[in-house]
Amino acid sequence: MSGVPNEASGRSVSTFASLSVNSVPNEASGRGPNKFPKEITALNTKKILPVLKQIRAAGKKAVVALNPGTPLCIQKILDDIDGVLIMSVNPGFAGQSFMPSVLPKISALRKIYKGDIYVDGGVNDKVAPDIIRAGANCLVTA
Repeated sequence: MSGVPNEASGRSVSTFASLSVNSVPNEASGRGPNKFPKEITALNTKKILPVLKQIRAAGKKAVVALNPGTPLCIQKILDDIDGVLIMSVNPGFAGQSFMPSVLPKISALRKIYKGDIYVDGGVNDKVAPDIIRAGANCLVTA
């Protein structure tokens, strides 16, 4: 996995924090993690754009997270984010295997987005080459 940044998982290090669409946690105003993934299932720009702007105004990186089953629905906000976290397992259950079904989502995203694409879940040396070929540039490992 040389040449690809390796980010720490939010479960073990406070690199990532949860973010509600309706509010920005205290961390966004100056302390805490520097990246906030936000999971959405349908894009509501009226709700999410102000939150993304608040995060960025606080000097943080706005990273949107998509679960394996969540469609690629973030095209309207790509200019307003600093990265996309593609979950390659269903969150909440440790020890899951990488879901290859996310590879087309990574490829489709890379075609329209030049920023950081993170992949988290089941990432190891066997699947890393496929993830990188698909277009991810940041792999999250345990």
